[in-house]
Amino acid sequence: MSEGDSESFEVESHRVRTLIKDLDTENMLGHLRNFPRDLENWLLRKNYDEYEWCEDIISKAWKGIVCIGMGGSAAGGMYLSSLANQEGSHPVCVWNNYGLPNWWDPEWLVIAISYSGNTEETLDGVEKAINNGGTVMAITSGGMLSGICELNENANLIHLKAGQPPRSAFGKIFGSMLGFCWHVGLIDKPKEFEIREMIENLGQWVQECDFWDYERNDIILLASEIEEKIIAIISGPEMEAVSYRMKCQFNENSARFARVGIIPEMNHNELVSWGGLKHDADLKIDEQAVLILNWDGEKENNKKRINWFVNNLRSDSAWSLNGEGGTLLEAMLYHSVMMDWLSCAIAFLRGKNPTSIEPIIELKKYLTDVK
Repeated sequence: MSEGDSESFEVESHRVRTLIKDLDTENMLGHLRNFPRDLENWLLRKNYDEYEWCEDIISKAWKGIVCIGMGGSAAGGMYLSSLANQEGSHPVCVWNNYGLPNWWDPEWLVIAISYSGNTEETLDGVEKAINNGGTVMAITSGGMLSGICELNENANLIHLKAGQPPRSAFGKIFGSMLGFCWHVGLIDKPKEFEIREMIENLGQWVQECDFWDYERNDIILLASEIEEKIIAIISGPEMEAVSYRMKCQFNENSARFARVGIIPEMNHNELVSWGGLKHDADLKIDEQAVLILNWDGEKENNKKRINWFVNNLRSDSAWSLNGEGGTLLEAMLYHSVMMDWLSCAIAFLRGKNPTSIEPIIELKKYLTDVK
């Protein structure tokens, strides 16, 4: 980094620290620092046997899993589906809507995730499952969902500690889902030493991303480059859930629009738009920030597609972000750490409290008032 770049970074870094003091009123960064610990508490949990209902779930031959949830609570299901596609024994489908898919029947286990316990779309799906003889495994910190589990023998509860935005509780939400699926044999569990090594790596990655403690931080440098740009996130299929969660983190934490393109599918449609037309005066490809999410297990043909895309991209604002770690799970979690800190850095640079989601709150109030 040149002397000029170093001085510019020091100015940005000081500005972010000042903004954190003013804007992070609900300790979002504290929640991000707890991410590895939240995962560890569930992935290395020894006492899933305290949930007696687990034996009933283990004993049944499920067709698969339907994960129902919205927003930050739904992301765990998307990650679980990606892992199942790569290394699972059962299909995992994600449902972000009221009710359940028409093809659902009681031989599909329903995992219902609502951190607050009051998400109306999720509650609607749970009621449909119970009324039609299904089995529900609910993950929540309380609310109406917890109450439903107390009243129905086919609705089982994993209780999470409350007190933070759902999107910042991803370690608890996804950790409890994955730990449960490991325990009941729906997804193969790594060896304990491998899990511990992954958690240790996550802790190191959090420290590297933490822009409060480090003099030079790549997250701040990247955030300052893209804070006012349109953001495009490109990845292969295995990272689709990660890409979508990154989009949502930019939407909620940073109040920034972002979109997702998945290779190879986007090569059959969206790619034409990136090529553009030479006489198109409104073309602003060079004003977009392109984030490409990679991992070492990428299929060779998709690597070639990504390389071609990068070599032919008409924008200087592009970054290839490689997911560290030796497994898909570890690479996904590496990107999760990075995206959380990057979205918050952009929020602070733009003068936004990353916890604030006023439009969502206003919509929920409207929906309540019009009933």
